Amino acid sequence: MARRMQYSVVGLPHYTIWHLYEPSADDLRHMEDMEKERLQREADDKEKQEREKKISAEFDTGMKDEWEADKRVVEESLKKEPGTESEVRASEGGEKAIDRARKEKLAAAKEREDMAYEEPDHGVVIHAE
Repeated sequence: MARRMQYSVVGLPHYTIWHLYEPSADDLRHMEDMEKERLQREADDKEKQEREKKISAEFDTGMKDEWEADKRVVEESLKKEPGTESEVRASEGGEKAIDRARKEKLAAAKEREDMAYEEPDHGVVIHAE
C-alpha cells in the first residue's frame, strides 16, 4: 500500500513495529457506557440544583437573620452555664476531661441502680453487684 502511494518502504531486521492503540469493541462499548453515566450524572445534578432552587424560593420565610440571632443567644447562654461540655473542654484540657465527666455520670447512675430495693413478691432485699 505504501509503494502504491509512492513511498519507499524500508525496515530493520528483527524490529517489532506496534500500531497505535485501536480500541476493541468491548472498549468502545465501555466508553459509551461511561459517557451515558456521565450525562446521567450531569442531568441528575442539574435536576437537583433546580429542585433546591425551587424549594428555597418557595419556602423562604425571610427569618434567617432572626434565626441566626437566636442561635447566637443560645450559644452564648451555653457558654455561661457551668458544667457544659464546651466549658469542660476549655477549662480542663479537652476530650480527656469530657470522657472523665461521662464516666463519672455513668458511675453515679450505676450507683443509684445498685442501691438495695425490695422485691414485692418475697420481701427480700437484693443487692446488685
